[in-house]
Amino acid sequence: MKIDCKRSLTSWILVAGVGLQTASAITLPEAIKSGLENSPAVREAIAGVEIAMEDTNIARSAKRPQVSTEASMGVGSADRSIDGRTVGGGDPLFGRGADITIEQLIWDWGMNKHMIEAAGLREEFADRLRAEAME
Repeated sequence: MKIDCKRSLTSWILVAGVGLQTASAITLPEAIKSGLENSPAVREAIAGVEIAMEDTNIARSAKRPQVSTEASMGVGSADRSIDGRTVGGGDPLFGRGADITIEQLIWDWGMNKHMIEAAGLREEFADRLRAEAME
């Protein structure tokens, strides 16, 4: 098998030249921005800030009212006896029910306040780590 060195070298130079032209078309601020966006340390720091912000939101949500609902239905036999034996042929009975529960935190001896403060401090720390990673 014979390899044409001139043709291979020319192809390689053309490909390399295209790569150089593309690389030179990007500005320095764009290159810095691209490097920061692709840096694992910066991406980790940004994710840490987002997690800390969500932790703060979760801690604050404990102060909000909590609403829950439940519904049920079913069919059973009508047992109207005292000893558990069916009386009157065991007529079918359709049962249904619904519940709505609203809970509001009134006092927790300052625990939620401290959780919000701790989450805020974690958020500040994560933001400082992000700033250091971007330097």
